[in-house]
Amino acid sequence: MERIVDARDLSGVLTPSLSPVEQAVLLVTGRTLGRGEEDLGKKLMRSFLFNLSQREGVVKTIVLINSGVLLAIEGSDVVEYLMTLERSGVEVLSCNACLDYYRVREKLMVGTVTNMYNVIDLLANAYKVITV
Repeated sequence: MERIVDARDLSGVLTPSLSPVEQAVLLVTGRTLGRGEEDLGKKLMRSFLFNLSQREGVVKTIVLINSGVLLAIEGSDVVEYLMTLERSGVEVLSCNACLDYYRVREKLMVGTVTNMYNVIDLLANAYKVITV
């Protein structure tokens, strides 16, 4: 569903006040991409995040939940890609409860910690949510 804000250009046509990318959220629900072989899923996630880090303007925010938080911790083979994304202006958020569940909060290397209240707010107000 496309969300349009009542912002009229000179012709009187409704136009969005923010570009779609400014509100696009990537929801990462695990440390692998897809279902099936875990090793392949890890390779796919690595490739996905690498390629995402090489492009600008695809998403504004990345939310890591469940085992997805393991991508942003010390020792992760994709943390450098997340850092590149953060440096380019992408907000990287990790679920508070998930970090605590995996006991890795102190190992977080990129982004900030958030809670489900904020995650729900982000998803509800996003122009588009991409879930992987």
